[in-house]
Amino acid sequence: STTTRTEKEVPGLLWIALISLSVMVVLKVLFVFTVGPAILIDAAWSGALLVGLYLGHKWAYVLTIVFVAIGTVSGLSKGIGNGLTILLLDCLVLVPVLMCKEYFFPKINNINKQ
Repeated sequence: STTTRTEKEVPGLLWIALISLSVMVVLKVLFVFTVGPAILIDAAWSGALLVGLYLGHKWAYVLTIVFVAIGTVSGLSKGIGNGLTILLLDCLVLVPVLMCKEYFFPKINNINKQ
């Protein structure tokens, strides 16, 4: 029988990233009145990324790396403290995702065993 991504068990470590990203999405929605409606676009992207990471999609793995890089550079343009804070928070998502690389890119031997 073939195993689809939705039948695959999410690694425990990846839950740290999923919960962190979920909290970030909620906070972005709550800050819409302070920051402005543009943050809703960021929240929507983060929500899509959350679903992609949960399902183990390769595009979500790659976009996580890209979004963390863009977010950090953007934050650094507003000051070193802001950039480092964003990097620290983003690492709650990035590090577990990087450590769960095999969930997104399974080895051929693992696929054949299932």
